[in-house]
Amino acid sequence: MNHRKYRYLEIAPRDQFRRGNGIEERGEDQADICPGFSETTIEWAMSRITLKPGLDLLTLEYLLIASCVTLRVVPQLRTHIASALKLGATKEQVVEVIRHMISYAGGPAVTVALNAATEVFQSGKFA
Repeated sequence: MNHRKYRYLEIAPRDQFRRGNGIEERGEDQADICPGFSETTIEWAMSRITLKPGLDLLTLEYLLIASCVTLRVVPQLRTHIASALKLGATKEQVVEVIRHMISYAGGPAVTVALNAATEVFQSGKFA
């Protein structure tokens, strides 16, 4: 396995992002028409982009939550909310990130996002 040094931790990028993140499950949905979609997403977006130095993972998750609110991509939003909570965010902080998007994404997008956040909070899958 290809390990690399990152922020004083030895990690395996693929494994870091596969556990419980929902990417592989979504990738399996496209396996018939786009083989390797899941692997590409994990390798490129998650390990090559997300693991760059400069921002800690929790800050990156806040940015991804805000982006998902704006784009109204609910499955990915749920994934990033759960990831932020696993990284130590509080429910209040997640709600605040979403609430701040009202001026940029609009009330309907924020309402959809708050409903998704409620589902994640109630599921307990982030614990």
